[in-house]
Amino acid sequence: RMRRNFAGTQGYRFGHETLGHAGLKLPLSERFNALSQLSFSWRGKDGPGTTGELVDATGGTYAYLSPGLQIELADGLSVHGYYQWPLYQRVNDIQITSDRNLMIGLGFSR
Repeated sequence: RMRRNFAGTQGYRFGHETLGHAGLKLPLSERFNALSQLSFSWRGKDGPGTTGELVDATGGTYAYLSPGLQIELADGLSVHGYYQWPLYQRVNDIQITSDRNLMIGLGFSR
């Protein structure tokens, strides 16, 4: 997915973005599935427009490997979780980034 951002108030523009994801789902039993996801994201530096904001510490490149588990709770209802390890992180200037991430979600389908 690619997103091109346009200028907003006083011409400030968030950096353009490119995201990519690839995943696998492996059935372990009737209720349990092993999950795996490889994610990539790139975000360009923001454009300050006429705001005078500092944008040196915006944008970066990230790649993550995320193993996970999905549990079917009922017909069409599941809970899933991923543990996300960074494979690569390159940020512009100094930014707050996490060493690891945990994502938990609820899924519903008919």
